[in-house]
Amino acid sequence: MAGTTIHETDIDSTFRGTQNRDKKPDGKYEPFTEWRDIHTIDGRPAPKGQQLTGPFLFGGGFSSILVEIFSPENSQYFIYKVIGADKIDGKAAVVLKFETKKDQQALLHRELFGTQYVMKGSGKAWIDLASMNVRRLEIQYLDPPMPEGVLSLAVDYAPVVIQEKAFWMPRTVTAEQTVPNPKVPVGGQYVAEYSNYQEFKVSVRMKY
Repeated sequence: MAGTTIHETDIDSTFRGTQNRDKKPDGKYEPFTEWRDIHTIDGRPAPKGQQLTGPFLFGGGFSSILVEIFSPENSQYFIYKVIGADKIDGKAAVVLKFETKKDQQALLHRELFGTQYVMKGSGKAWIDLASMNVRRLEIQYLDPPMPEGVLSLAVDYAPVVIQEKAFWMPRTVTAEQTVPNPKVPVGGQYVAEYSNYQEFKVSVRMKY
């Protein structure tokens, strides 16, 4: 509040994600699903089945944000422009600026009590020249329909080796939001740091 930290929570957890390849009856693929097993909260063991809670949470930073901005299905709703070159983590990168088209009505963002809102936002992406993967992604959601204020998001990606293959995965997700209040601005910051990536496989044998 007013620049002073009132509450801070540190959570250690295991994040698991599954990319489903099975098709649903309508012919579409199931989406990416995720789970989080919380181990400790502020250094203390968490109760079994504890859910992630806090004054400010952000969902979608692991993979949904890339799909939202760069998927072939959604690219028609954005304007992209290369604005220059830069270095990030000591590596050469191309800087790409993007923003939602003013007349787009199909791309929706957030859902509150069953209500969806048209997404409006702009940002930048740093594209690694060697691999053409996104190294950093920044976006600010504009004209928020709810009173929580403008939401800013930044995701840093890095290559990780899983089963001798390189994958670009989120390293840090940072989301910030400030409730507009002329007397006492109240802000929230959500930071997720990911490490120790592993692949889990399950084999099933059915006997009749």
